[in-house]
Parts: sequence; C-alpha cells; structure tokens
Amino acid sequence: MLQIIFLKKIGRVYTFPTISLFTDLLLFITSSITINWIGENITKNVYVDDISEEEIYFRKLNNFEHNIDYKFEYLFSIIIFCLLYKVMDMI
Repeated sequence: MLQIIFLKKIGRVYTFPTISLFTDLLLFITSSITINWIGENITKNVYVDDISEEEIYFRKLNNFEHNIDYKFEYLFSIIIFCLLYKVMDMI
C-alpha cells in the first residue's frame, strides 16, 4: 500500500513484477543458501579448547576441502540460468 502511494506521488503507475524480479530473487536465495552452507560446514568442529590459531586454520582448510563437491553444481546451474536469462532480457 505504501509503495502505491509513493508511486502516485512520483507520477508512476504500479506494474506487476516481471520475470526478472523472480530471477533476481532466485539468485539471492541460492546465493544466501550457498554462503550459509559453506560457512557452517567450514567452521564445524573447529573450535575446541586449547588449540592454536594455526591448528584452527588447518582444520578450516580440511573442512573446506571435504565439503566442496558436486552439490554446488546444482546451485551454480540455477545461478547461471538466471544470469543468462537476465542478459537475454537486457538485450
């Protein structure tokens, strides 16, 4: 409702969301899921009492190495599709 009032004040008419809005939303959601998943899995079982910063660093590297696999291919394929559609829409 507030958006419609604002659009009237600036002289624009409300338009329904386009497919580009949905692809942007899908990109945002998949990126958020990916970043959250990576962050949680890298820091899993890393912080234990009485270990050095170097040991924490190597544990994070080990977790990163074990968690990067084919699961990202699905998320990246969604992201690539949305970006290609976005470029086609701009052209």
